[in-house]
Amino acid sequence: MQEISMPHTYKNTSIWDCLSIVVTKCRIDRLFREDPGVLAPLWFGRDPDSGWHVIANCLRVFFAIPLAPIYVLWFYIAAPWKQAIRATIPWKVEWPHVPDAIILEPPSMGPQKFGSGVFGSGEYAITNNKPHWLLEVHFKGASISFERQVPYDGGHPDEAALSPDELATRKAIQDSGYIAISYPMKSATHMYTNEAKRQLDSSSDVDREVSLANRQLIAHIVLECYAEARASIPGKADGVEYVWLDEFCLSDARLPKATWDDKKVINKQRGLELGQLTDIFRGAKQVAVFCHEARCDHTDSACAWGKRLFTLGEIMYTEEVLQMTRRPGPDGNLANSITVLPGREFRGSMQARAVKEKQWHLYNIMQHSTNSGSVHWQSAIHSFVVEAIRRDEADGFHTHNMLGKALNGLLPRRSKLEDLQGVDGWADLAWLLELNQGYYNAAALVAVCQTADPWVEEYRWWGKPIRPQEGRERLEPLSTAIPAKFRDEARKTLQPVLSIIGPKSVKVKHMLRRDDSALFRNPEMRILKMYSITIAATLGFIGLFLLFNFRVGLPIIYVACVSFTTLELLVGTIYVKKDGWIVYEDRLGDPISFLAARDFSYRNTTEWGDRQLIPKWDVPTKQLESAGEHIPRPYGVTLINLQTGVYTKAMVTGRPNNMVILAVHGGGITCMLLQREEKALEAKVSVKVGMVNVPPFVLSQADYSGTVYVGGGALCEKPWGENFPSTVTRTDKPVDNHSFASSTISRSNQSETSKSRHE
Repeated sequence: MQEISMPHTYKNTSIWDCLSIVVTKCRIDRLFREDPGVLAPLWFGRDPDSGWHVIANCLRVFFAIPLAPIYVLWFYIAAPWKQAIRATIPWKVEWPHVPDAIILEPPSMGPQKFGSGVFGSGEYAITNNKPHWLLEVHFKGASISFERQVPYDGGHPDEAALSPDELATRKAIQDSGYIAISYPMKSATHMYTNEAKRQLDSSSDVDREVSLANRQLIAHIVLECYAEARASIPGKADGVEYVWLDEFCLSDARLPKATWDDKKVINKQRGLELGQLTDIFRGAKQVAVFCHEARCDHTDSACAWGKRLFTLGEIMYTEEVLQMTRRPGPDGNLANSITVLPGREFRGSMQARAVKEKQWHLYNIMQHSTNSGSVHWQSAIHSFVVEAIRRDEADGFHTHNMLGKALNGLLPRRSKLEDLQGVDGWADLAWLLELNQGYYNAAALVAVCQTADPWVEEYRWWGKPIRPQEGRERLEPLSTAIPAKFRDEARKTLQPVLSIIGPKSVKVKHMLRRDDSALFRNPEMRILKMYSITIAATLGFIGLFLLFNFRVGLPIIYVACVSFTTLELLVGTIYVKKDGWIVYEDRLGDPISFLAARDFSYRNTTEWGDRQLIPKWDVPTKQLESAGEHIPRPYGVTLINLQTGVYTKAMVTGRPNNMVILAVHGGGITCMLLQREEKALEAKVSVKVGMVNVPPFVLSQADYSGTVYVGGGALCEKPWGENFPSTVTRTDKPVDNHSFASSTISRSNQSETSKSRHE
């Protein structure tokens, strides 16, 4: 690992070295006009772009040299009191704000009027739900002779209300069990259209891309493949089996499909049934796993079945797996066969394959399943959530509508089905994490998520998670994060935010500040400081002695003060204040060269990066341009610690002015970069603009906050397909700050509830 040290070494600096630095490095012109991107130590007109800048500098020089005795008295007596008064940091005295808990307003209650005071209460759902409907399939050899949908006891109806036929069916299912088939719709569609060359029904639903009738046609080919594979099992006789196949078992087949009201009932049934998929597959006697690829054993993450969002819930708890494999037969066509495996063995194979492919979250999930108790719930829930988001992103479903339904049943506490709306996946995820807050700290998830997709309206503190790698897998939250609702009194709205409780935060500046006390604060000038103070003090005492005895000491005192202040001003033109963190936009040039040109001691800096194995937040393949400025977002920035000369790289969607510490991540500290109100003492909603990993010494530089609320609005409208709009509409409030390089960034301020639509 690279050594972290001060930008320059000062151990053996002599008085001649100090004088040489002053002579060769001082810039008298900086006393009248400061370099771009550096604030001068003035009372007004500090920015070099200010019209008062030169006038203010001239006044400072006039006050410091001709009036040197008064300047010395002011600088060492009055100024420290003024600095002490101004040292209050608003973020440390933030007035409290009382947010609403998400759990108080279940989605099933519908939107609540702001200030109504009417609240419900979220509840945990019951477990071990049964499917409402199954297929009764009669097999004869490798074909299907008869099939029909039959009701099961998903709602546990009163047996007295069941007909004799329904009672007999229920007993038969309980005696023999049922088989659930897990497959990707992409595989079924490929076999139906490309292999079987069958035609779909021309009818379609207005609210669906593929009608229910066509989805059932496509799904039925999987049942036909199962019938063929079933015949390959030795001793498997003709007979009746009960099968759960999604498109035939998500809604009641007896319902008509003609009117709009009927379709609404069907959609509601399908949405509720999807929310209990984990229980349905947990209760199956056997789970058949299938995809269309030849010789695929379905343990590879490249398999179409292994990429699915719903696979996690369908395979996690099954006792026995029917591994359906397609192999070339004697006639050259693909023939289906079944290998019966214990569920633990199949998941163990997935775990071993995950190690080879460095899919560490999937490995963690399988380890949790095969060796229950070895992985604690904080780690297991984190892996479930991150793996589910990764699978959704890999399949192109950035809206994550089904995220909550797919995870429901995998976490220790599950939601009632009606509370998972399937409209906003991030909202459903926030709801689930609120129900499981006793088992999981959401700060861990926030620490690995990059910036949200630009069209995400709310919940912008989340996004696509990064994958763990060797040396970067360590993840320990340093604060507590809870999804909440911020009560905006001005707009009378409830805004979903992330409440980060008890975090430490560090201010991020955008402009350098010239150090007018460099003679005293810079270690490189230590010897010169000692000599100059000694000489000035000696001359001062001599002047005072002569002043009281011979009345000629006043010129000596005046010369001592002028010499000392002149030296102090000259040294002040060499260095900038070495305090805190500063951010520089890479598009404006090389940040290290920029910094070294304003303070030569930063010629030797150290990068906190690849050699320290920092987590990598991927650069998006597509970038947005803000309206009227042609700046791609996100863009690269460099964060530099001025005390140590250590710098690191990050990608941001706007200019950060604060970073909130979230977790120990790898060997460093992962922080969320925020745009945060600087002047307001009361609690305000901050905007997430990026993520960064910095050295651990940032913990000693940070200040505590009670609560930080993170929210924000969309950067652009939701795209159609893969195309992004050319302009960006920002809804978050801009932060009124100058940039490091004196540049200003201007900003203008239905879902399908079926698994097949998701696939």
